[in-house]
Amino acid sequence: MPGIVGIYIAFVTAILSGMLFFFLAVRDTQINSKQINAARLLYHLHVLSLVIAGIYLFYALLTHKYEYYYVYAHSGSELPVGYLISAFWAGQQGTLLLWAILSALIGLILVEKKTLLPPLMVFYLVSQIFLSLFLLLDSPFKSVAPVPSSGSGLNPLLMDPFMVVHPPIIFAGYALLAVPCCYALAALCKKEFRQGAMEALPWAVTGWFFLGAGIIIGGAWAYRVLGWGGYWGWDPVENASLVPWLTAGITVHSLLALRAGLRQIRSSLFFCIITYILVILATVITRSGVIAEFSVHAFTETVISPFLTAFFLFYLLLGLILFARRFQELGHISSDCKITQRNILFLCLTIILSLMALLILIGTLSPLIAGLTGQIAGVNENYYLKTGYLPLLLFFILLAVCSQPRWNLKRSNLRKTLTALVIPIIFVLSVLYLAVLYGLRSWSDLLSLTAITAAFCLAGIDLIKAIKYSRRKAGGKLAHIGLILMFAGILFSSSLQESKIIFLPKDEKVEALDFNFEYQGYFEETGKGGLQVLVENRGDGFLATLPYYFQGERLMREPYIKRYLVRDLYLSPLELQGVSETEQLVIEKGGYLVWKNYRIYFRNLALNKGDQSALMIEAVVDLISFDQVTSIYIALRQVDDGWEPVTATLPGGEEFVPLLIDSNQGVMVFRIEENDCCTEQEIFVMEVKSKPMVGLLLAGSILLMLGTGLAVWRRFTSFPLS
Repeated sequence: MPGIVGIYIAFVTAILSGMLFFFLAVRDTQINSKQINAARLLYHLHVLSLVIAGIYLFYALLTHKYEYYYVYAHSGSELPVGYLISAFWAGQQGTLLLWAILSALIGLILVEKKTLLPPLMVFYLVSQIFLSLFLLLDSPFKSVAPVPSSGSGLNPLLMDPFMVVHPPIIFAGYALLAVPCCYALAALCKKEFRQGAMEALPWAVTGWFFLGAGIIIGGAWAYRVLGWGGYWGWDPVENASLVPWLTAGITVHSLLALRAGLRQIRSSLFFCIITYILVILATVITRSGVIAEFSVHAFTETVISPFLTAFFLFYLLLGLILFARRFQELGHISSDCKITQRNILFLCLTIILSLMALLILIGTLSPLIAGLTGQIAGVNENYYLKTGYLPLLLFFILLAVCSQPRWNLKRSNLRKTLTALVIPIIFVLSVLYLAVLYGLRSWSDLLSLTAITAAFCLAGIDLIKAIKYSRRKAGGKLAHIGLILMFAGILFSSSLQESKIIFLPKDEKVEALDFNFEYQGYFEETGKGGLQVLVENRGDGFLATLPYYFQGERLMREPYIKRYLVRDLYLSPLELQGVSETEQLVIEKGGYLVWKNYRIYFRNLALNKGDQSALMIEAVVDLISFDQVTSIYIALRQVDDGWEPVTATLPGGEEFVPLLIDSNQGVMVFRIEENDCCTEQEIFVMEVKSKPMVGLLLAGSILLMLGTGLAVWRRFTSFPLS
């Protein structure tokens, strides 16, 4: 069994190499000593062992060795080769092995360096020891008996090109962000503060790039596959990667400021350390089972859960202790730092991004915080929108100011400065005028658009200057442009989107959002089924096919997206019903409607645990009839393949059946079944969304990654292997 043997060897060699590097760090041994070479040799053996384990897992997947549970659970004989390869990282054990291999390969560069080598490798190998330990405790090479004749297959939602590349990119970011942390810890140990920070810079930029690219790819996958109409759902697992990406942005800019002579040594080293700690915390959140009830993406509790916590606590306590111990010495280095405009700007950037990261982290951990009081609760999307509005607005104002760092407000140059602002002001007013014509009315959205547009215009001028005078510096400017366009796309597509849930009886036309929709029936082909809907708009028509089929006992649904020049038409399948001919009703929280002798009032929503600890979204409804008020509780209970309704019986014997309860939007869709109704009719329930300016979001994401990629290239081309 080469796989498990390779993991055992990797674990032992990581410990031995780490111990040898530790003794060398304590003794301050010469860099070219025999002991150093021995430690390097052990590290190379560690890398080789992990690579062998990874190659063997690939081999097991490609040759369908179902005697291994991981192969059985995440692959099948009918899968194409590309998806058999991606099955490597479809489950927890495979992604941990991928992380360990990527980290080990990165370490091949570090182990050949000379600067801070022994302490650097000690801290780096601690991470490898933990990752190898996880693989020993929860191995991808666990056997299963009797051996199944076929695999259970890959989750169809993961059979997408984006999800083939998303996990490797995310974990490359995780692995790369370990390097700045270990350089910072080594620098604090050896009091070589500036040298350690400068060595960390290219790794921080590259890790930031990969983590950002992974987040964007994950958002694109969610938008086109999951069917809820969005690219970011503020799910705890999503946020767990977003928080270290924000702090990595602070790290990069702080290191750049330090390189420019601004002496940001404290913040540079602190954020190098805290970013990797947040990466580990993201792993704890995702894989320890602490939020399994609040995220469909999270893993349940496993044998490695306590060791994940130990992994997090090791770097947290070590980092805080070392930083606190050297805090005064770091202050002496920065004591002669002058208060300049650039220093103030970097300080503002650090405060704003730190506040954003902290607020998101609090929201992400809210289920744990509520759990301490014995409650089951978590924040919804509104929390993030409300708490994040002001920091994000300040961020774009700051970005606009940073794009023109030499504002000269002296009387002799004031006219020149104001003249330079004429074009940006005209541009901002023009965009605001068009936005109002397009339908943007909210003062908060208009204020955000003003800041974003001003930042875009000034950053564009800055980019043109950079291309003209110093093309090597254009990467960061281009990344700023991309970030601004990306958030402009988010603003438009969320604030101006229109949404409607419609019920489509077969072969009947229904109008919604200026389109006519006609459900034409269900078809099945090669094991996958879909719902066909004819869509017409001003003489233009097309047939949309929305995937809707069962994979085992799991219902799989995917959206259909029609892209236009300035908007996307987004069709989400909700439910296919063979139902009695009773009216489908929609009601918002706090609203009411009249049905026969009842006035139905939707009073409240709650998140509770039902039987066998199943998660339930529960709605409280008041029925008012002849001055009598009856409160009923209806719910959707979480099951393996989605949600099942928990019905309630009305006083007259009718059944109140919930079809959809949207806790974010506060909307409930339901029907009321009468006892004497028996006529069946096929009805397709579909959500229709018109989402403007999604293309702007796409363009911004591409420019952000392109600009950051150019910055990575610039940093590594001027990065000596010393």
